[in-house]
Amino acid sequence: MTKVASDLLTTEEITAMVGACTRSSDRAIIMMLYEGGFRIGEIGGMKWGDLTFDKWGVIANVNFKTGKPRYVRLIMSREALAKWKNDYPAKPVTNEMPVFITEHQTALTHGSVAMQLKRLAKRAGIEKHITPHIFRHSRITHLIKENVSESVIKLMMWGSLTTNMFQTYAHLTGKDIDNEMLRTYGITETETGEGKTELRIEPRQCPHCKLINGPMAEFCNSCGRSLTEQATEAEDDIHDSILKNPSSLKRFITRLEDKMAKGEIVV
Repeated sequence: MTKVASDLLTTEEITAMVGACTRSSDRAIIMMLYEGGFRIGEIGGMKWGDLTFDKWGVIANVNFKTGKPRYVRLIMSREALAKWKNDYPAKPVTNEMPVFITEHQTALTHGSVAMQLKRLAKRAGIEKHITPHIFRHSRITHLIKENVSESVIKLMMWGSLTTNMFQTYAHLTGKDIDNEMLRTYGITETETGEGKTELRIEPRQCPHCKLINGPMAEFCNSCGRSLTEQATEAEDDIHDSILKNPSSLKRFITRLEDKMAKGEIVV
């Protein structure tokens, strides 16, 4: 079925679904479905040996459906994948083990993933029709909107520069039509008031130790320093409060543990 722009997930909706996750495996699946544009068959057949962790994130090498290998650079998914690997129920984790398994350590099925995504969407207050493949549709469309080169998108998503599928997604943005018609009439984006782009989901690199953290991390997973203005302001307020009242430190630790337990802070 042909998709229209309104069917796609916005970055806010994807972030909301990630925030609705209570299991590290669900968080990793959503991040990979979106960032890597993976098909559910690729996710289900992926082994830990297909993933290489490096200082920039994770490299995924997949070869599914088309028979053409894909090299996928994952940056935002690193934190979620590392957390899931740490929580992985079978130990030790070897290269031949599937990346994703059920709670009963059986293989994932399309149906089980689809059902869980629908549960998470409902928990996040999203009423759109959610399927595993909609994350791929949304990611490709977002990359086009962000002006990522056509060749990179083709290689990353299809493993081929000659694919004809790119145009299937390009029509959802209407970007080329808008740009050409505005150019024809000498109108700039700022004149139309539409110069702002959709909020992107971005990794958060620590300005202190340079570790690349996930898009929802408030504090660095390595050095613990704050990654957002809100977290910095909160740290400053806490520091001032502790100086004035040292006993407040214990209360702060209790509040922080409560927030972590509720998933309000991702570390």
